[in-house]
Amino acid sequence: MRSSSKHYDAELHPLIARLAARHGMSDGKIAAAIGITRGQLRQWTEQYPPFAAAITEGKDLADLRVADALYRRAVGFNYTQTEIMKEGNKDRIKKITRYLPPDPQAAIFWLKNRRPDLWRHKQPPARQEELRIRFRPPWGGTIRQNEPPNAA
Repeated sequence: MRSSSKHYDAELHPLIARLAARHGMSDGKIAAAIGITRGQLRQWTEQYPPFAAAITEGKDLADLRVADALYRRAVGFNYTQTEIMKEGNKDRIKKITRYLPPDPQAAIFWLKNRRPDLWRHKQPPARQEELRIRFRPPWGGTIRQNEPPNAA
């Protein structure tokens, strides 16, 4: 049972909070993992800066892991798969390197969030000076607003 009168432990509670946040738990679930209410969690984050920092660090690490996974899906990546093969009465372990190709949906999501100025769904009306060269793509040439990539 959760109790708002639970005493703060400067060694234990930041550790639990960091681990819970690192696993993607919401504030409500972090509070439940510690055995306190969400209100008490808010009080502790205001009252104990190391506790607040532990939650922030845990959430930041979880966010970085997700961002890395999204980036890898957006650009594609190699991974190693292990298979156990039967050869007579012996097992043989075989490691296979596979390639997971880029996921266009992940790439679109990444670009819309990282570069909304270039990739958002609705572009603001262009002014004349904005019709000049927007950027130089790695394949050469130039991309101008409202022109297909090969028209430059």
